[in-house]
Amino acid sequence: MVLALCTPIMSGPGSTRATGKLRQTKLPFTSTPSAGASEKLSDLDTGASASDNKRIKRKMDEGHETEKDPKARRSECATAAENRMKELASGVNHASDFLTTNKENDSRKGKEEKQLEASTSAEGEGKAQDEMSDFQNESEDNESEHSSSQENEDVAETESSNSKTLGRPIHELNTAPKCLPRNLILDRSHNHDVLIKVPFEYSNSSLPSAFPLNYQDRWDENHVRMPCSEKNQYPVDSEGSPGELANRWDLIQQALLAPITDSFTLEEAILRYNQRYTNKWKFTALHHFFTRHSGKERQDDFFAVLLPEMIRLAVKLPKICTKSIPLLKKGRSTKKLTLSQQQIACLLANAFFCTFPRRNSRARGAEFSSYPDINFSTLFQGPPNSRKMEKLNCVINYFERVCYDMPKGIVTFSRQTVQSSYDWHRSQDCLRGLHVSSSGTIEDNGIGMLQVDFANKYLGGGVLGHGCVQEEIRFLICPEMIVTRLFTEALGDQDSLIMTGCEQFSKYNGYADSFRFQGNFQDETPRDKLGRLCCEVVAIDAMVFRSDYNKQFKTNSVLRELNKAYCGFQSGEKEAEKSAVCTGNWGCGAFGGDKQLKSLIQVMAASAARREVCYFTFGDEKLAEELYEIHMILTSNQKTIGDTVWLIAEYEKKVVSRSFKRPSIRLFDFIKKKFGYSDSDFSSSGEPQTFDEDSNEARNTGWDSAVDGASPDHKANTP
Repeated sequence: MVLALCTPIMSGPGSTRATGKLRQTKLPFTSTPSAGASEKLSDLDTGASASDNKRIKRKMDEGHETEKDPKARRSECATAAENRMKELASGVNHASDFLTTNKENDSRKGKEEKQLEASTSAEGEGKAQDEMSDFQNESEDNESEHSSSQENEDVAETESSNSKTLGRPIHELNTAPKCLPRNLILDRSHNHDVLIKVPFEYSNSSLPSAFPLNYQDRWDENHVRMPCSEKNQYPVDSEGSPGELANRWDLIQQALLAPITDSFTLEEAILRYNQRYTNKWKFTALHHFFTRHSGKERQDDFFAVLLPEMIRLAVKLPKICTKSIPLLKKGRSTKKLTLSQQQIACLLANAFFCTFPRRNSRARGAEFSSYPDINFSTLFQGPPNSRKMEKLNCVINYFERVCYDMPKGIVTFSRQTVQSSYDWHRSQDCLRGLHVSSSGTIEDNGIGMLQVDFANKYLGGGVLGHGCVQEEIRFLICPEMIVTRLFTEALGDQDSLIMTGCEQFSKYNGYADSFRFQGNFQDETPRDKLGRLCCEVVAIDAMVFRSDYNKQFKTNSVLRELNKAYCGFQSGEKEAEKSAVCTGNWGCGAFGGDKQLKSLIQVMAASAARREVCYFTFGDEKLAEELYEIHMILTSNQKTIGDTVWLIAEYEKKVVSRSFKRPSIRLFDFIKKKFGYSDSDFSSSGEPQTFDEDSNEARNTGWDSAVDGASPDHKANTP
């Protein structure tokens, strides 16, 4: 069957009708708008003035050009629509089976979800701060509300047995290494710094050789200020000449090579070359870890065996990293940096011993104030809570691994910048395939895909402080990601960072206060021809909307998030060589993003980048079904990315802008109504499901519970 070509969304009343095939199939929709919402939707469809549509179109048309070949794109959409109809026909029975299970669990889940909302609604507000100093200072208080997250984990485990999986089968999505190009080449260029000798061929028996052969120092604003630089001078008090400048690398070696028998002598050694912080740094958490948390036997083993190996690794810096590390700065074209895993381990050992100069001040105007912290002093300080103890467990496990069996691979870090904006509202690209599931995690089930890190603009967020949510946990179990904090400036609106080849070293469970190190992890992810693990993680930071929920639907906000996600998802490879995007509720926790809007934005951005999407809703079965339904409606009606952007703009104009609080009509309900679906289409029982905001249930659960389902977004509901 050949379906009708795409038509503009706002061309007239006829555009709101679904195709005959879709209407006849009778979709098993279960998420229904309230009775009041349905009336408002009807009023909007009949009462909107033509001038409203003209104003939206005029605003979005400014400064854009029409795509050159819309017929080809529409042909693609027609083909995709036929495939979606086949998928729909085969998926109705599966969806209907779930509805029965879901209905039986509604009562139990309602009580659990009310409790969960209280523990998740205010998580990690410290991550939403624009300045690094504010973020570091406030994260402990803001995330303390996660004390009940162990209960959340129990609920998530229970829900997994009733998980919802829809759309394209996950095994059919593109994954590495099978989709990688055959001619992978590692070579240095003006935009790719490679700190190992090339050509390079991975071997289990030998480490990559450093390049250049002898150390070359660059002490300037475009490179990391290396601890081993001759220009790294530090004032020290000595007999007869107070404040005399000395080579700091000599001080570091003298301090670390002296006997260190416990955490107190370790603190003294670190302060020898950080004297100005003698009265400021108190390594309370570090002392508690070894004296109370670990026990005497582990303390003795660490200081007698592991610590000397870590010191040897750190002081070999000028031989392992033989040139200054270039900074990945904002506002520049795409820049890549490739390091060996040994070089990363050496840099992290120096971070553990707090040797990096000019990286301890967070004051505005400081040279590296726009970079995250890298020295581990912030991890050692502060109250000895469970988060700090488990973080130290992960860090020490990493060093145990690399000191006794150094990995032989390499890792590439790529800062991508969008130079020219994608023409969203005129795009004729169709939406790509979607797999959506309420169970699974990005790191466990997205192997070989482009995995999304819900990042803070300062990469790693509070990984060295009190933060312990999605991004921090990923950095803890894959500590090689922490090294990005050394050379990556805060992300701008059109920046992303892709980390290719980072290895997982630790197992864990829990989240925030319930986070626990669960032992060593052997990462069996295959490697590509360059010796990198086929693990590609993209860090993209979302906007903050907690104080102004409705702002995220405005055109400028939508375009910013589209461009940010597109920046992370796009690449120069052929479409067949691009892996699927594996993501979840990006920016929907502390940053206050709307799950429906953010999920649709990510699907559009991935489609523009010619990638399919694997979406995990983390226990939110309602969102899984709603996203699948909307994707099915849009693709079956051959609606393009441009059409979808128009729909969001129309929703903002006709619904959001007319509300002083969160609108009662949700985005997905609005889209369904635009395509002519009645209440019976959205309900398995044929009766409309209503929710009265003024009812006792609404007052008891609060707005978020009513509109979001209040599900626990474990490991993915924070930026």
